[in-house]
Amino acid sequence: MLGSLLTLPFKILIGIIKKIVIGIPIMIGKTILMALVMALLPLIVVAAAIYWFFTTQI
Repeated sequence: MLGSLLTLPFKILIGIIKKIVIGIPIMIGKTILMALVMALLPLIVVAAAIYWFFTTQI
């Protein structure tokens, strides 16, 4: 009984650490992905506009 009471905080701690270790890269990944999308969006719009302009001219 005493052993399980002692391991419980460690189990909770390990669970929290796992969530942080897994969660932080996901958060960073999402942030980088969003930044890339925001950076590329104008380029995609410009490229699409140029492509549309040339295809409608011919």
